[in-house]
Amino acid sequence: MTAEELNKQVRLSYENKTGVLLTSIDCEEADADPGSKINCDAANENDIDLKIEGTITSYDSETEKVKFDFEVVMASAPGETFSIAARRSLAGQSNVKLNNVTCPDSIELKLGNKVNCTAEDVFGNNRDLVLTLTDEEGGFDVRLKPLETKPPDSKTGSADQPGGG
Repeated sequence: MTAEELNKQVRLSYENKTGVLLTSIDCEEADADPGSKINCDAANENDIDLKIEGTITSYDSETEKVKFDFEVVMASAPGETFSIAARRSLAGQSNVKLNNVTCPDSIELKLGNKVNCTAEDVFGNNRDLVLTLTDEEGGFDVRLKPLETKPPDSKTGSADQPGGG
């Protein structure tokens, strides 16, 4: 089965199953025999990159149509999408004002995935934050780690500070 024909059939099946349009799809050529594996890279209208794998279950030689089972085995979104959303979320839930948030270039959409990002507050302090994905659709919780404070220097401690004399 040609890659072009497989692209059409997987696209149609994915869109019917999810209600989400694919903006691109690239399947490897596959045998039409039942049991043959399907491997595709795709992107959907929500800017999510997908890896789709499946197995051909039957082939109709008259119509040249295959039936197959498939699943999305990996989905990832651009880190910039999460950077913007995390900044907005933190602005809405705390009084910390951030100039920017930077996350990795690509984030796998996997329940429980923890992603380390960095933020710069309006005072120029670099802050660490952690995004924890709460679902496989891109929902997340964000936690801004507190600024690290340096312990007082023991050589300059005073009587009312620990280590002072």
